[in-house]
Amino acid sequence: MNLLKKLASASTWLLLFMGVAGVLTIEASAATCPGISRYGEAGYPHRPTGNTFASFNCFVDHNVLRNTYGDPREQNFVRVSKNGGSWSDSVSTNGGDTVEVMFYIHNSGQEGIGAYTARNTTFSLNWNNPSNIAGVISSPDASPRMVNDNASIALPSGATLTPVRRTKGNGSVVPLTGTAWSGGPIDYPSSNSFSQIIKFEYRVDAPAPSCSKGEFDKETVTAGGNTVFSWMTQNADGAKVMCNGAGVNILEGIGSANGNKTITIPNGANAGQQITCKIVNASNQPVGCQDVITVVAPSIEIIKTDLNSADDQDGSQRNDTQTITSGDTARFEITVRNNGTEGLRNVVVSDPETTSCALAQSVTNHILVVGATGAGVNVTNVVSNNDSVFDPNESFTYTCEKANVTASTFADGDNDVNVTGVGVGSGQNVNDEDPSAVVVEAPGTPAITIDKRDWNGSNDLDGAGNDGSASDDDTQTINSGDAVKFRIIVRNTGEVDLENVVVTDANASECALTAPQFRGILRGEGTTKGAISQESTLGANNNDNIFNVGEAIQYVCTQANVTESYTNTARTVGEPVDGQPNVNDTDPTDVVVEEPGACTKGEFDKETVTAGGNVVFSWMTQNADGAQVMCNGAGVNLMEPIGS
Repeated sequence: MNLLKKLASASTWLLLFMGVAGVLTIEASAATCPGISRYGEAGYPHRPTGNTFASFNCFVDHNVLRNTYGDPREQNFVRVSKNGGSWSDSVSTNGGDTVEVMFYIHNSGQEGIGAYTARNTTFSLNWNNPSNIAGVISSPDASPRMVNDNASIALPSGATLTPVRRTKGNGSVVPLTGTAWSGGPIDYPSSNSFSQIIKFEYRVDAPAPSCSKGEFDKETVTAGGNTVFSWMTQNADGAKVMCNGAGVNILEGIGSANGNKTITIPNGANAGQQITCKIVNASNQPVGCQDVITVVAPSIEIIKTDLNSADDQDGSQRNDTQTITSGDTARFEITVRNNGTEGLRNVVVSDPETTSCALAQSVTNHILVVGATGAGVNVTNVVSNNDSVFDPNESFTYTCEKANVTASTFADGDNDVNVTGVGVGSGQNVNDEDPSAVVVEAPGTPAITIDKRDWNGSNDLDGAGNDGSASDDDTQTINSGDAVKFRIIVRNTGEVDLENVVVTDANASECALTAPQFRGILRGEGTTKGAISQESTLGANNNDNIFNVGEAIQYVCTQANVTESYTNTARTVGEPVDGQPNVNDTDPTDVVVEEPGACTKGEFDKETVTAGGNVVFSWMTQNADGAQVMCNGAGVNLMEPIGS
């Protein structure tokens, strides 16, 4: 007995080796070959007509193996087929496939030459385990020499071949049960020259698929976006991937044990809808793994408004426009809000034209986790659960400003702010921007005036104000040694507020004001300077340290013991708050000091006088200052100031 070679059990390829002893040949065929005549018992194909192998042409594509005697007409063929398809040397299978193994047995022994050599021959196949099939041919009256052929079957991992039936050479069907089949002697005709076809049918039984991993590449996905579902299975045979939800309907074979499927979410999918993907078997039943992904609509919003109570000329805050004068400060309030359905990370605020309004990711994280303290920016409100994820409906608000704004500060007149973020699950980038217009007007013209006048009342010798009122002109005439008084009025007559205003007076230092003294009058506190009185503001005044447009102050100053005439020029200087050059003004007033002048009258009250009698001398002068009366003769010697 010759044993067929066995397959290595570790391989998924099953090789079928058929052995031949003596003049017995085994071959496999899809049908009765052309050129084969039939005689003897009905239904048995016999040797080729004319005893020539050339006419036996349906096997010329297969290996030719010689028999013991070197007769090319005696051949051994084994072939395989899957699901009724064509016959070949090898097939690859899936679970549920039907596999046929066909043997064509041909004996061309002639009478008198090895007569009945193949008679009493038996044939069997054994399947010991899923990776092992063996066959044996026994010919006890033949020479023990083997000629063989083989074919192979590729099985899915872990699959088994389940025997189904054998089709005998005479066409009858014998069920195959158990783990082996053997039969013999093989059916043969009365002639030594005969052929037979024997088929063995098997079913490929693959293990049920199981899944150890099934997951999406992200937690969430946006409408119109893509996601990838990956799997790892122990047997892909018959397994399918099934995905449903949010307009997605997929059911298709997975193809390989480890793989993935890219899924495009319909544009019409709504936030909150879910897609479930799972691995199922041939009956669409789950085999152990699935994952769910949620459709989200990540979004972010930024709002930038005017918050300029100080310099905005339109008087309205939290709108989208502020009008300021060149050199003023633009002030903003910015609110960032997650107005989507997915948490965000990597939130960054950029503002190229107002960099103080920009926030790096580290700053936004600090605001969300810690709050306003230590953020390095003026945060006024935070709505957060104190983690670094910017969740839906969370927000934060802060203020920022841009100083010394000019017409060229904002290229297009708008101060655009932009915010970006990334969906924590979907990976979707989101952004928003908001402009806040800044209208910069040309700076106004700063101006200041000073008015210095005589305020000497009845002491003024020019005749004005002898009733005790102030003369209020630009000249006062006094006697040498008298005091002079002035009223000084300073006005902001320009279009720009002023600060650090001072008054100087080279010839009347009593009338000068330092910046703190000037601010004291503005605030309604006056000064502590003794030579100054009657300090007050004129008209509307907000009592602060800024000399606002339209404001005015006045005061009276006194200079004592004036002995010489002079022109008294007062000068005021102010600094525009918008940084323009200082403005100034001057105003002169004259002081005239009368010198002793000619006497227009001098006479006694009588023409003669007796010794020991009295006489009166009277005079009239234009200026008594320094004048004296002098009398001499008859023993009289008198010189004294006239007094008046």
